[in-house]
Amino acid sequence: MTKRIKHVSELPDWFRLEKYEGAKNLTAVGWYQQIDGRYSLARCGNYHDFIFDEEPYEDNLITYFDRFLKVLRDNPIIDIMTNDIWKDFEGIQPFQRLFSENRSHSGIRSISLMDYALVAKTICPIKLETAQQFWDHAFNEQEGDYVNAPSYGNESIYKLGNSSIRFEEFWDVAWIDLGVPDNLLIEDFKNYLKHCRESMSVKIEDIDLYKNTNFQSWYRLGVLPFIDLNIWAREQKTSIPYRVMADAIFVSGDRGEETIRKTTRPLTQFLLTDISRKQLESLAIAEMTEQKKK
Repeated sequence: MTKRIKHVSELPDWFRLEKYEGAKNLTAVGWYQQIDGRYSLARCGNYHDFIFDEEPYEDNLITYFDRFLKVLRDNPIIDIMTNDIWKDFEGIQPFQRLFSENRSHSGIRSISLMDYALVAKTICPIKLETAQQFWDHAFNEQEGDYVNAPSYGNESIYKLGNSSIRFEEFWDVAWIDLGVPDNLLIEDFKNYLKHCRESMSVKIEDIDLYKNTNFQSWYRLGVLPFIDLNIWAREQKTSIPYRVMADAIFVSGDRGEETIRKTTRPLTQFLLTDISRKQLESLAIAEMTEQKKK
């Protein structure tokens, strides 16, 4: 039977709320590091199930996880700019694109050769070969050398995925005719975007979450200590009731367990999803790009 924490005095010595005060003034760059870093740490230690169920990382990453977990508990504000040890963490998942020399926040760009090769890899090989054979015959000038286009030839690429390779959920490959006037292209793109959003499992309002987000509210609602204490609880094979969590995070008593249950936990669940982290990463890259121009 899982042990339950009954009082804040039973929480670990490393947990002190004042350590999190640096989160009060974090911008998109800082919050991206906090959320994505913790997401990867939880997966490395196979403790990510406190938020949602997902396939864990390989077991050999758990010792790697322990090293960075200690660093996080000494100073829970991740800052790759000032703490060199987090640069070693770059190879796992977070910060890769944020601190890349080729970073770009643009949601639209020309597809590169490497992009094309990756997309081709995600398509069912048999279907891809059949489509290629059609074009081989189409460009063959010998009379009578003709084959019909496959029935699935006009389906979107993401519907033809190779089950062994995951197609990026939030990307699509589009054909743009630059011979069309800009005003018509813009209208076409709006319609295309509307159609794509409707077919996505993520609601449009969730994607637009960050338009007017006050990052300080994430600090006030205790998102970071909530994640850290839950990782510790899974590590210790114990559980922390909402009442104790509220006492630990809202020491002034202005909020209670209902806030944890109805606001902090759902918010944290969303912030750790793929779409949320991707959105936050894009904002962080845009912010760093603007800062570099100054």
